[in-house]
Amino acid sequence: MKQVSVMSDGNSVTRKLRLTDRLYLTGLGLLLLGYALAGRGFAYLGVPPIYVGEIVLAFGLILFALAGGIRFIPRVPLMSLIVLFCGIGAAQTIPYLSTYGLDAARDAVLWGYTAFAWLTAFFLWRSGCFVYCLNWYRRLIPLFLIFNFVFVAGYRLVDPLLPRWPGTEVPIIGLRPGDVACHLAGIAAFLALGLHRSFPQSRGSRAMEIWCWIGWLAVFAAAAASSRAGMVAVIGVFVLLLAFRGIRLNQLGLMGAVSAVLLVGYVTRFEIPAERGRNLSAQQLVENGLSTFTQRNVSYRDAETRQWRLDWWNEILDYTIDGPFLWTGKGYGVNLALDDGFDTDGGQTRSPHNGHLTILARSGLPGFAAWILLQLGFVTTVLRAYFSARRHHEEWWARVDIFVLAYWLAFMINGSFDVFFESPQGGIWLWSVFGFGLAAAVIQRAQIVRGVASRSLAAVAGLRGVTAAR
Repeated sequence: MKQVSVMSDGNSVTRKLRLTDRLYLTGLGLLLLGYALAGRGFAYLGVPPIYVGEIVLAFGLILFALAGGIRFIPRVPLMSLIVLFCGIGAAQTIPYLSTYGLDAARDAVLWGYTAFAWLTAFFLWRSGCFVYCLNWYRRLIPLFLIFNFVFVAGYRLVDPLLPRWPGTEVPIIGLRPGDVACHLAGIAAFLALGLHRSFPQSRGSRAMEIWCWIGWLAVFAAAAASSRAGMVAVIGVFVLLLAFRGIRLNQLGLMGAVSAVLLVGYVTRFEIPAERGRNLSAQQLVENGLSTFTQRNVSYRDAETRQWRLDWWNEILDYTIDGPFLWTGKGYGVNLALDDGFDTDGGQTRSPHNGHLTILARSGLPGFAAWILLQLGFVTTVLRAYFSARRHHEEWWARVDIFVLAYWLAFMINGSFDVFFESPQGGIWLWSVFGFGLAAAVIQRAQIVRGVASRSLAAVAGLRGVTAAR
């Protein structure tokens, strides 16, 4: 067994980590790191049709069974809603397997990847190694920023040099700006909440924090120039942080510096070639923001893609909410772009760049309602944990809760404008953070209860001592 740091009543203590816990958490950590650094390219690692995400999932299920995790299932928060969502998804997948084969199985990961939620919740709950996991997250932030600066900001220079997976046009490193922006939002929340300073080995590293913020800004500028959804996701997380934590003086200085740089760039019209035919410039950032909400004063390309999405989304609403697929949806397996008449790339696009509406189109209103209830249940669980932590003066746990909520919000926003939940690099990250949040809520509640009980026993013992003295 390996000894790791875990949280106990807000303090870091040492606990022996079981082999099954270490194997799963290590495998999941490497998987998530691969998706964060190589994106879609890493997702193609494996032997078709079995890829690295499915391999780790099967490995986790075996370890879960060996560890006796079945007994934990009823204790997982929101498990009934998870079962409901998956049950409706399975009912709309199984009948289509004979017709669509692997396409149905591939589309079914939209609900199938929920297994990562309760697997992660179980192994984190049993090990309790939140400090260990978050410390590795802290250590890998510089690597993520450097890697993404090279492969996102330098996309046009690097991409032609990358080898492709055999039989495809997919590079071995295929990062999507929207996915990168989600992780930038999580990193921003981690740094802004000061979680990186909660580790003894990180104290006094003010210079490293400054360099991380500089690298963060550089990568964000490149990602935001190519992804409107990613830009909105990051802004949404900053609004969340502002609502729960307020703004500190040093953050005001950072915002002022960023505003000054953008103003200079806008006036001088400075630009750098970036991804997807867009250039990195202050004008492009402004245009991306405007094109998210309006078609006025934006380029023809941005307005056209925005209208394409809106037309397709309206079509889905017509044949579900106001049409014959209200209760069943079209099922998992059918190519929605071809079937709905919105194919633009020879069948490569299968989903309408909105994960919520993909669920509505495939599972109908019952599946969509189960999805919304599940997400609302998660937000409620995390917020209850947050307010409980604040009430009992558990500041570290309160910051962890907001960090989880920020990551979740970034995923939800990006998934509303891109094919994110349906992809392994997006879906597995989403459900892993989901499981992390559930485990945090369970462990935090248990520690708070033990802390209250300990203080009550101490008070009773003190009272008895005073009485005996009298």
